[in-house]
Amino acid sequence: MKNLEFRSRSPPLRETLPPSFLFIATHFRPKSYVSFSRFPRRLPKIPKKSNTNSPQNLNLRRLTSRIVDLTRRKQLKQVFEEVETAKRKYGKVNRIVMNAVMQACIRCKDLDSAWRVFDEMSKLESCGVDSVTYGILLKGLGEARKIDEAFQILESVEQGVAAGNPKLSPKLIYGLLNALLEAGDMRRANGLVARYRLVLHEDTHSVLLYNLLMKGYTNTDFPLGALTVRDEIMRQGLKPDKLTYNTLIFACVKSGKTDAAIQFLAEMKEEALKTNCSVLPDAVTYTTLLKGLGNEKDLFTIQKIVVEMKSQPDLFIDRTAYTAMADAFLACGSIRGALCIFGEMIKQAGRNKNLMPKPHLYLSMMRVFAAMGDFDLARKLHVHMWSGSVGSISPSARLEADELLMEAALNGDQIDVARQILSNTIAKQDDFTWTTRGGMLDAPLSSLMRGPPPCVTTSTSIGRVIDLILDKKYQMVVVVKNSNVYETSYSSSARPVGVFTREKILELTVAS
Repeated sequence: MKNLEFRSRSPPLRETLPPSFLFIATHFRPKSYVSFSRFPRRLPKIPKKSNTNSPQNLNLRRLTSRIVDLTRRKQLKQVFEEVETAKRKYGKVNRIVMNAVMQACIRCKDLDSAWRVFDEMSKLESCGVDSVTYGILLKGLGEARKIDEAFQILESVEQGVAAGNPKLSPKLIYGLLNALLEAGDMRRANGLVARYRLVLHEDTHSVLLYNLLMKGYTNTDFPLGALTVRDEIMRQGLKPDKLTYNTLIFACVKSGKTDAAIQFLAEMKEEALKTNCSVLPDAVTYTTLLKGLGNEKDLFTIQKIVVEMKSQPDLFIDRTAYTAMADAFLACGSIRGALCIFGEMIKQAGRNKNLMPKPHLYLSMMRVFAAMGDFDLARKLHVHMWSGSVGSISPSARLEADELLMEAALNGDQIDVARQILSNTIAKQDDFTWTTRGGMLDAPLSSLMRGPPPCVTTSTSIGRVIDLILDKKYQMVVVVKNSNVYETSYSSSARPVGVFTREKILELTVAS
């Protein structure tokens, strides 16, 4: 049998290619390329992308969001129940979910549960632990004041023997450092910084570490220690940022050094004009300063700061800033100034709901009018607080609002109205206590009196007593007897012997 020769009916590849392409392929072919007649037998496998939008991943994302929401409400038991349900459904959950559970334990101050979750994550068949897990655990140990255990964990991470083999990084240390600074434990905080200085200074161009140390001093009995940290920043050749200045101003305000706080404000504005516009004072700066000026009752400077805030076009005055303005005016006794700010806030809230005042401001205004006995204004604030405030009104705030309304009625000599408010308050409260502002049994009698009791001596004429009752509209006049025969008015040595009432006047009139 003759050998059969198989030939392709299609022309050779060289004949089908244009001349220009053949020239390029012949003269500029890379060395790594092979002849056009040879092709790889198999194409390289393209790695499959993980399906992040799979139903299981989407459900775990929803579970994580749910855990965060439950953590905010401190419902740790519900967190564990929903995680167990997810494990029965999917077999196991990922590390992101378990880190959220760890955060829930720390948020709810349950360190034992956090350790159990950590041990479960560390098992071989589980999701494992990472730097985020260790950061959460270190934060919890710092808040629980278990510093020795926290340092042992850091040493194991540094030596590379910790589970999960996490890398020692600034973010890992900042969790413990921030917990120490929140507690005002500067001795251990400085020791932690000194121990891991090289690691923390990996971020050499940031003043974050120094800002944290200054924040720690503000939580101690010596807030002005933050000024020493500021001097260290200047020695290192670093530029203070806005957070640096705001922390310094807060430290000065907390120490009662408002003059120094105003100097830092001037330094901020001067630095912003020179080189760095990012250090311009913001709403936090002015709010902190207003609080200090309110404590000092410096009305003139408060008015100056308020005008300065409103004159800056790039400064957004938020709800907190408006509330600080009103509180500062109230602290100085400037009711007119507080009402102007309150009215402006209500007007601005018509266009921006985020500026609606919180119940705190309504209560602050009501306290002033209750003390003045201005029942009408106190009642208007009481009515508008339910519809014109943002956020939930706590039961304690509701009770205080009712009590302030009753106090305004008492100080305005509207006894029947105050009695009716008290009756309504008792009916609404299942656990009403007579030692609250409404009960007032724990307060001295002087707190219920607008002045000393009307009294006369036994030598005062009956006509004079009748004139006092009718002209001053007193319900009664106390009759006292002085131990000193030369005293003709009430004194500390006087002894009450009786009262003279309107009913007594009526009896005398009928008898005559």
